[in-house]
Amino acid sequence: MLNLEELGKLDLGSISLRVSGGRKLNSIAENFDDWLENEDMINKYTIAIKIEILGNNFQNEKNIKVGEVSGYFFESESARDDVDFYYLCDSISSDLEMMASSIVNEYGSIREEFCDFDATLMYIDRIYIEEKYRGLGIASHVIKDINEILSYSINLYPETLILLPEPQERNKEASLSFMTDERKKNLCKQKLIKLYKTLGFNEIENTNYMLKK
Repeated sequence: MLNLEELGKLDLGSISLRVSGGRKLNSIAENFDDWLENEDMINKYTIAIKIEILGNNFQNEKNIKVGEVSGYFFESESARDDVDFYYLCDSISSDLEMMASSIVNEYGSIREEFCDFDATLMYIDRIYIEEKYRGLGIASHVIKDINEILSYSINLYPETLILLPEPQERNKEASLSFMTDERKKNLCKQKLIKLYKTLGFNEIENTNYMLKK
């Protein structure tokens, strides 16, 4: 639940969301025909999602970005069309390839104990709240209702969610990166795991990932 009282102390009257979803275009490979065939497959079955979390300053009526959630939505048609899920993920990024390797069978299909056949799936690759605004229930608020948020805003409804509880921070260049301090990283990771469990996620055995059906 959002802590509205603490938000008010930071001059924020409310939280709003700006949601976008689109087909991702990767770099063109040397062989254009192979690239085009691969790109058609990626764009048919995946949608890149971004949710910008904005705090509404009630004094000057300006929006302040307090965090973001991003990931990939996988169309249920990929199962009906018998698409190799592992190959699909590997064609997009190494992060998705690692995720896929944790949930597919020897045929490259998602194991049914993780995602029902013909069900939509979303991999959440980033959940980040600026340090100043943490502990106010903002991330929980978004993740708890992400199905309804995406359904209302861009007409997508992920039936299965998967994420990697990996803490991130701003580096010297002010861009987001994974934590390098192992002690701080482990403490933050345990907090994330605890938070995601309260939101209905369960750890996938023998992996670092968590899943919610």
